[in-house]
Amino acid sequence: MGTQDEAGRSRIVPEGHSANHFEVAFTNYEFLLDFGQAYDPAEFALIHTRIILSPRNAIVFSRMLADLVEQYKQRNSFATQEND
Repeated sequence: MGTQDEAGRSRIVPEGHSANHFEVAFTNYEFLLDFGQAYDPAEFALIHTRIILSPRNAIVFSRMLADLVEQYKQRNSFATQEND
């Protein structure tokens, strides 16, 4: 799937997937982030995407995500719960 920007240049628009199941792991050299769908707790989740990050990029991503979540909470009067 493609589209054009304001200058008429073609660019690729990535395919999007919804995820309600997440698995994370790490080795000495990389972080693994798996995303998928789980419909029944008794069944296996269907993993559709794996992202592999270097430790440095995992730290950058973690900070970016934490900042974005904080912005969301402030704009939406989101109250966190201790057990989340």
